[in-house]
Amino acid sequence: MATEGFSKIRNGLRDHIKAGELCPTDLGVYLYLHMSCDYATGIYTGTALGIAYGFGDVSLKDKVKHTLNRLRKSRFINYRSGNGKRKGYAILIDKYEPTYGARSGQRLNAWKHVDSV
Repeated sequence: MATEGFSKIRNGLRDHIKAGELCPTDLGVYLYLHMSCDYATGIYTGTALGIAYGFGDVSLKDKVKHTLNRLRKSRFINYRSGNGKRKGYAILIDKYEPTYGARSGQRLNAWKHVDSV
């Protein structure tokens, strides 16, 4: 995982917030994914339980799971369906702009290759 670089947070998120498309919980998890992903790829590998643990409260697992589902339905992120019981899974952030590595300066599409997520 690339730890160099940083995550760009798009200004367009303000419009989604004002339109009621992102509740505070959704935004918090979305920003957590940005801060915890591989900065070169925009991919976070983990589970809802791992994200809840990252917030310091494993009891948030079900809330995080529902939030991930909402973010996926709204096409902010993409991931393969599964229950996460066996291991972490790749969560791709749509429109992520890597600030490090070979894809630096590009805007990535998490939905381009749905079958290979």
